[in-house]
Amino acid sequence: MAEPLQNYVSLVSGLTRDSRERVTKLAEEILHASRANRELLENLVVAEVDKAAARFGFARADEVQALRDEVADLRAMVAALQAQPAEPTGARTTAAKKAPAKKAAAKKAAATATAE
Repeated sequence: MAEPLQNYVSLVSGLTRDSRERVTKLAEEILHASRANRELLENLVVAEVDKAAARFGFARADEVQALRDEVADLRAMVAALQAQPAEPTGARTTAAKKAPAKKAAAKKAAATATAE
């Protein structure tokens, strides 16, 4: 009688171990599938939100931040240019007066060359 009882206990414990392994594997598979489905759903939602935002003309947060950075750089450049000492007024007018004189001399030379 002891031997059949021992065989029965071995059989039941074997089934229990086997069942545990199967349940553990099944739980791991379900967990893996759940993670994969969550990632797919997240990507789908992000894509749909991006489409809707594009239709309405909304900018993404990273695009807005890039524009803010660019504006800050431009403001710094303007401040640096404003901090530079201004050129003397006479230097500008002298350069401006010389340019038309050169043009007039070039026109006279061209007219003389054409007349010859």
